[in-house]
Parts: sequence; structure tokens; C-alpha cells
Amino acid sequence: MKICEPKNCTGCMACKNICSKQAISMTEDSLGCLIPQINEEKCIACGLCQKICPAIHSPLSKSARSAYAVWSKNEQDAAYSSSGGAAAVFTRAILERGGIVCGCTVMEGSAQHICIDNIANIENLRGSKYVQSYIGDCYKQIKDYLEKNREVLFIGTPCQVAGLQSYLQKHYPMLTTVDIICHGTPPQRYLREHLSEKAPGFDRFSFRGMYDFKLTAYRGERILYQHDRREDIYFAAFLDAMTYRDCCYMCQYARPERVSDLTVGDFWGIDRDSMIHSYSGKISVVLPNTEKGVALFEACQESFVWEERTQEEAVMGNGNLCRPSRLHPERKKFTELYPRLGFTKAVARTNLGKEVKRNEMRNRVKKSLAWTIAQKIKSHLRYIIEK
Repeated sequence: MKICEPKNCTGCMACKNICSKQAISMTEDSLGCLIPQINEEKCIACGLCQKICPAIHSPLSKSARSAYAVWSKNEQDAAYSSSGGAAAVFTRAILERGGIVCGCTVMEGSAQHICIDNIANIENLRGSKYVQSYIGDCYKQIKDYLEKNREVLFIGTPCQVAGLQSYLQKHYPMLTTVDIICHGTPPQRYLREHLSEKAPGFDRFSFRGMYDFKLTAYRGERILYQHDRREDIYFAAFLDAMTYRDCCYMCQYARPERVSDLTVGDFWGIDRDSMIHSYSGKISVVLPNTEKGVALFEACQESFVWEERTQEEAVMGNGNLCRPSRLHPERKKFTELYPRLGFTKAVARTNLGKEVKRNEMRNRVKKSLAWTIAQKIKSHLRYIIEK
């Protein structure tokens, strides 16, 4: 028995969370994608997993009511967040009201969703992960908090928001959802394979924030590996839409109508010359989609520098607000090679992989020339001083 067609499955884990008999587990297919598997011995054929599957029953979507360009007044948010720090501001507001925030963090080298109730833990949720996070039993935890009348903020991809809403099966006034404008979700196996080669022993990673658009792998606070987005084979494959799940290329959530209360992301393509507030830093786009979304945004306005922009401008700079990511022309080649060769070799045999190699070589030459010139200048200055 299968729950939905594997090509349509987003790996949201609503089915796993809803099963009271623990008959559903998540297993990796040949491409590393997490797919639900049913243990027939435990299954009682209640059909609840299919009833709540958002790939079978599409959730309701809402049109954005307005669009805003924002950035946090908090200096740490501006420095360490992926864009303007919108999600960090919303997180802080809910925690200060005694609520719970569920978002993605990196623990033991893995991206996974966790629930936090302390502002001291806000740093754990910062930054774009560019890999599919593991939901685990977070939907169950959220329901428990809501049943106890605790306020909850959930931040995730649109399909994860849909998974949570489908799992809950009813409206909870104390729940606010935020979806991140999503390009697509590669399986964690790809990043794990890549960094195990480049940075053995890594325990966390980042793509945005302090080292913006650089894949950086750490052990503790020590940097083990760091490469620019066009010189790292994983980052380049992500940006060029080669490595997402099949469902990402036909994503039902990549459209102006959204499943969440608030949508946030980078405000790409904003006309800075027409802005009321002059600013050269990273800017978030915020789209309130419901009354709850409007209420949270208005409650946080004192923490932002913000101005209203047109929804057309927001969509123009974010293609995934109106369509799914386009299939990379060498996606099929990658999927054929990966099961035999693994991630690095599979991508390396594509034109994209060859381009990444050329970029890496160019950068090495530039660094070598810069070092040689610096040494010559240093030697020449020493000669002048000694003379």
C-alpha cells in the first residue's frame, strides 16, 4: 500500500505524525528522497494517512493582502540572517509573549525542525539551510502546545506548512504559520555525502548570513570548509535546480496564493532608488496572507524599518511566487548517474560540474597571483626601507 504517488510526495511527514500505530516510517529511495513506508503488520487500514495527505487533498490557499520591504533594527539580525531578519523578528515577538516557535536548525550535521521557548535559542533557527529538513514529531508537539492553549509560530517551507495544517485537521486560533519562499528541497543525503568528503567531522553548516552565499562547514566554531556558491558543487547544483525532489518541479505551492499566514523571503529585484528609506543591506519581503498574518506583522512593526511595496514587484523578483523551479536540462543525467557514482561524481560529469571546476581553478589562479604580487610589493618596500 502506498499513501500517494512517490513523485508527488513532498516528505512533509504529516502521515508519519498522524499514525497512532506508528506503522509509518520514512525511508530513503534510490535518489535519497525520504518516502513514507507502511508496516503492513502494524497498519489497521484506517485510511487516515491518505485522508490528511496534502499531496492528495490540496490545502486552501489565500491571496496576499499586501507586500512589504523590511529589515530588522536589530544589528545581529541584519548581520546573521539570510535576508532582512523578518523571521527572527517574528520569532522574538512570539517568544516574548510566552509562546513556542518551531523552525529549522542544524544539529549534529543534520537539518531538522525543533521547538524552542527561550529567546536565548533564537540563534539556532537563523539562516537558510538549502536542504530538506527533518520534521520528526514536531507536528505532534505543536498540537500538544495548542491543546494547552499555548501560542505557536511555525516556520517552514510551504509544503511543511501544508503538512502541519493537514495533520491538525482544524483551525487553531493560537497558531500562526510562516512559509519561506522556496526554490526546492534537495535530499539531505546529497549534502551529507558532499561535506563528508570536503569537511570530515563537520557538525553544522551554513549557506547565508555572516558568510553570505558561501557553503561553510564547521566543527564547533572552527571552519573546516568554505567555498563560494559558484565554486562549490552542491551549492551550484542547488541554485541551478538540478537536485530537488521530483515534486519540486511541479510544486502546487509555487504561486501567488499561499498556504500560510505570512510569506517571507529575500526581496530580490527591489527598486532601491524608489525606496523611501535608503538602505544597501539585505532586505526581506513580507506578504501577510490572513488576518493573523496582518496582526503579527503589525505587532512587530516597531522592530522593523519597513515600507509598503507592490505585490507585482515582490513577484517579479521571486519567480517561485508564481511558478515552480524549472527542471535543469541535465537533471535526468544526474538522476541516472547518482545511484552508481554518488553525489560528487554524478554532478562532476555534467556541464554544471565542469563549470564549477573551472570557476574553482580560476579562483585559485587569482589567489595565487594576488599572493605573488603582494610578496613582490612587500619585498620592494623592504628594499626601499633598508636602502
